[in-house]
Amino acid sequence: MHRDLKPANLLIDLESCDVKICDFGLSRIIEEEDGDSEATSEARTLYVVTRWYRAPEVLLGHTRYGSEIDLWSLGCIFGELLCRRPLLNGDNFVMQLEKINDFLGTPTADDIWYVTNDKARNFVLNVLPKRSGQDLGAKFPGASMDALSLLQGLLTVDPRKRIDAAGALAHPYLAAVREAPEYEKLSSILVDTDDIEAMELTESNLKRMMFQEVMRFHDELQDEK
Repeated sequence: MHRDLKPANLLIDLESCDVKICDFGLSRIIEEEDGDSEATSEARTLYVVTRWYRAPEVLLGHTRYGSEIDLWSLGCIFGELLCRRPLLNGDNFVMQLEKINDFLGTPTADDIWYVTNDKARNFVLNVLPKRSGQDLGAKFPGASMDALSLLQGLLTVDPRKRIDAAGALAHPYLAAVREAPEYEKLSSILVDTDDIEAMELTESNLKRMMFQEVMRFHDELQDEK
């Protein structure tokens, strides 16, 4: 999980339009995930993701979230691209929930299954004004039906129903720009999280790690180990 996707953390090459993600300071490895947030057993901090791009389950105190929160963030970014301004720009925690409620409509009790705090659950279901959700076609008049379909799939309150990364890549909206399948393979490299999280960040350790990373791309340097 990146846990802090936002426009400022997406780097774009203006000539090739290639996009790269940066700032992995809040990212965490998910060792086991089967697409169901309830199966993610490790409790996680709620101090993640800039508020405008923060998924409702995180806003409402769910600590066993999964990579679905990154897909919500992508939905906010995509919506921002469509309307050329921030989509859900709440000034505080309560306003952020109000913005989501106004945009998507009042969720059902089943949609917010992850909310265990009675006060938070009552706030969403009974205190926030009842809304039916905005007409996406009217809000984004220049967007295609495929674009609106993808946006709706990303911005789904129930993380279990939210489109996943594979589903988003396979969406018809991206068919014209999708890379060849060989570029979408999952990594076969096992990441040693202890090497990242537990290492003392001294100058010598940072130099060593930077040099090792450079060597991965230059065969002629392999003898310099």
